[in-house]
Amino acid sequence: MNKNVKKVFIILLIVIVLLLICVKCYLSFVEVKNGSNLGIQNNPIREDQDEKKSKDNLKDNDKVLDEDDKQKEQEISNEEGIKDDTSEKVQNIKQENSKSDNKKKVKKNTGKPSTKETKNNIESDTSKKEENGKSQENTSQKEEKPKKEENSNVGNKKEDITSNQNNGTNSSESPFVTENDRLRKNIKAKYGVSVGYKDEIDDNYINSYEKQYDDQKINNILNTIDVALGKYPNSFFYEISNRWKSLTIYLVKNINSSMSGLTDNRNVNKVIILISTEGYLFENTLHHEIMHYIDCYLATIIGASELENSMNNYNPSGFVYGNQTNEYVYYYSNPAYFLSAYSKSNYKEDRAVLFSDMMSRSLKKDYYSLGNPINEKAKVISNQLEKYFNCVSNSTNEYWSRFIEW
Repeated sequence: MNKNVKKVFIILLIVIVLLLICVKCYLSFVEVKNGSNLGIQNNPIREDQDEKKSKDNLKDNDKVLDEDDKQKEQEISNEEGIKDDTSEKVQNIKQENSKSDNKKKVKKNTGKPSTKETKNNIESDTSKKEENGKSQENTSQKEEKPKKEENSNVGNKKEDITSNQNNGTNSSESPFVTENDRLRKNIKAKYGVSVGYKDEIDDNYINSYEKQYDDQKINNILNTIDVALGKYPNSFFYEISNRWKSLTIYLVKNINSSMSGLTDNRNVNKVIILISTEGYLFENTLHHEIMHYIDCYLATIIGASELENSMNNYNPSGFVYGNQTNEYVYYYSNPAYFLSAYSKSNYKEDRAVLFSDMMSRSLKKDYYSLGNPINEKAKVISNQLEKYFNCVSNSTNEYWSRFIEW
């Protein structure tokens, strides 16, 4: 009996233990499925830790992804850069071929680059600069070709300037060049007198002069010539030219020794006055040489001996030209017969020195007084000009006679 009870008791314990185990398993199952339906709560600290771990894991994954993406993007950009370089090289080759074709066409047509080609060159240069900004790694390689092309464009521009200069638009010319040419053409039209300078002298004076190349100096002298010739009667030089020889004035820098001007009558068609531009008394020298030109013309009408006698009539008794001393010279003698010792060289210089004073003096001197030998010689010259020139009127007080006392 006892044995049976024990067996039953053991069986009941086993059953109870099994039931407890079943209940515990069931409760744990319900807790997992429904959370805390049976009063069991989750641990918030543990949940926070789990969330942080998950977030950190996500960040690490994102970093890995970002690095992978960057590497992929870098590889893509490198591939694009290589493509850009390849395409640009192809474009450069095409442009160089088109430029060579254009140059050949230009040489065949006019020898000058057209406006369209210049615009195309500018546009191609601009597009190249824009393409160069796309890739920084190959900047040095890309800049070398545009620089070479820009240099070639500069060379083309220099060729354009050279061609323009050959066509008469020389930008390096002095601003006086055109004005000087205009002035001398105006002098030729008004007075019939030609003016030459620089390399335009066509006669040999045994290397006795130095040419003048200073355009500003030439400009000043041309203006002085215009004023000086304007003091003569209208058509005065035209009358000599039509009846005898024309007058050409050559401007030089210096003449040998102490000469400031000379008159050459050797040419068949013209008389040449060679005159220095460096003297302070340019106008005085010009009128001096013009008197030689006038006397050469008058000698063909009345003869050289008549001209000499007309001056000898008012020289001291027994005087002979050739002695260049201060005797009978103004400032040194009273009365005076000559304005300078050089006037005593010959009758031509006597007339030329006096006439230049008559034309260039601004104030009257005391030797222009009635009865003075110098005043009488001035009257002789004035009367001869009036007599043998149709353009000179006896009713007009010409510039050369304004100081003479009659």
